[in-house]
Amino acid sequence: VWTFREGDSRAARFPSKLQITYAIQGEHTAQAFLSTKITAEQNTIPLYEGKNFAENFTKPNIARIQDEWILYEKVQSQQLIQVQRGILGTKPQAHPIDSPILWASWFTYTIELPSGYEPWRK
Repeated sequence: VWTFREGDSRAARFPSKLQITYAIQGEHTAQAFLSTKITAEQNTIPLYEGKNFAENFTKPNIARIQDEWILYEKVQSQQLIQVQRGILGTKPQAHPIDSPILWASWFTYTIELPSGYEPWRK
């Protein structure tokens, strides 16, 4: 996600902020999988726990299922509750049973760039 300087007519060339989202996956990360297939319209997502998973695991509140990013309010009774589907430019889609749920995090890093195109031409 790019953030541009307000009023910059050449904003597409000069981003000032870059938001990076990464999915966490590995031997020691919390693991969960879809317990049933889901449709693109569902806003509660059933899951079953893999290793290193705790019911009170509520952060980071963003996850990826296949090519879809989702935002959720909390994990309760083996479900992701109040889910916003298809965030970060992805589209809500159906997913098969046993699809892995990858927990993610994001951060914003400010990139300092010259205020115009001219200094870059030299």
